Amino acid sequence: MAAVAWSLAACDAAPNTKSVAELNDLYQKIEPGMAEADLKTVAGEPTKKEPKDEATEWLYSEAGLNTSFLSVLVREGAVVKVTLRDRTNSSQEAQTKPAE
Repeated sequence: MAAVAWSLAACDAAPNTKSVAELNDLYQKIEPGMAEADLKTVAGEPTKKEPKDEATEWLYSEAGLNTSFLSVLVREGAVVKVTLRDRTNSSQEAQTKPAE
């Protein structure tokens, strides 16, 4: 039980995590076409950066397990897609810009 409590505490202390409110706020501020430098100014360092085909995914996530996250695809120095996955309710709603 102590190991479980420690691992959950470690998740809560993960670097660069955001609250759901912060993720929603970032989703409103980040737009396709935004320069990568502006993205870094607005959102800060992502929780994780991961290469995806011809783009890089900047992932901002909430601390904990099965959490909400914001995915920002950056290609050639500019944002091309922003997706917010809100897992705070059972619908696990996703919003994407530009709309698919």
